[in-house]
Amino acid sequence: MATSTTSGPARMGLYDAHDTIRLLGVAGARRAASTPLERICVEAAATLAEHAADPKQILYGSLAVTCLPHREPRRGQSEWRRRGGYHEMFELTSGPSGFPFGAKARIMLLHLIDRAIRSGSPAAEVGTSMRGWLQSIGAALGGMSYNHIGEQSRRIADCQLRIFAAEDASPHLSTSPEVGAFISAFEMEMADGTTEIALPGTINDVQIFPKRALLDPGFFAYVCKNQVALDRLAIEQISDNGWALDLYIWLAMELPSLTGKRQIPWSVICNDGFGDRGPAYRIKAKLLNTLPLVAAIYPSAHIAVNTDGLLLSPSSAPV
Repeated sequence: MATSTTSGPARMGLYDAHDTIRLLGVAGARRAASTPLERICVEAAATLAEHAADPKQILYGSLAVTCLPHREPRRGQSEWRRRGGYHEMFELTSGPSGFPFGAKARIMLLHLIDRAIRSGSPAAEVGTSMRGWLQSIGAALGGMSYNHIGEQSRRIADCQLRIFAAEDASPHLSTSPEVGAFISAFEMEMADGTTEIALPGTINDVQIFPKRALLDPGFFAYVCKNQVALDRLAIEQISDNGWALDLYIWLAMELPSLTGKRQIPWSVICNDGFGDRGPAYRIKAKLLNTLPLVAAIYPSAHIAVNTDGLLLSPSSAPV
């Protein structure tokens, strides 16, 4: 993913770290960065520029990952609904421990989806210990990480998921596979070498770390049908930023499929799966503050910001 010496894609209306590096070099771009956001963008762009494109960097994901809330919904709320793209709605029903939320839950789902797609089976390898699982998804080791990852894992396993067509979706679209959850069961390797299946909700009663998470059959069929190739190195740069993860996944799916320019109004962007509950101006401000970082980790993305919204142009895939 080396930086080109020619002009890059148009990034009107937002800070372009790659263009700055092309003009000033990495050291010059670092000196010229005047805000914390610009400095983060320069470091992310420089990291990607140091590595050539490599098929081994691919991490397979899905737009379904973006359905999670960014923050924990209010106490007592049992359903969470978000639109994904132009045609589908995602509806979560929380389990006893609440909704999965935030960046770490998204990262866990991405890695489970990637491993299941690569294996061609709903069985996603998890490992043999919490430490190994944390290392494999790039999470920091420590008490807080153990507790947070464990809690988010339980929430992912316990919640129910439904995917259905949005009210204004084309009636000619094929129906999605029936989806009931993210995870249907866990495969446990016991001390005597035998394997047992544990259902979500009972995993807390088992002292052995699950070897595999078995994706819900409908969810596995959905992510295989709607997979998107992401850059693993890019994901590492934004692994603590749920908003950037959502925007990156959306653009990685949307931009390569375009055949011409597409103007997307702010009203649509703020409603289509990017904002937690809140006023449109707050969501818009958050998106504008996140887009430069996403542009830094997606060098070939053609994005322009204007008064009306975002202007997207056909772009190559991230990897």
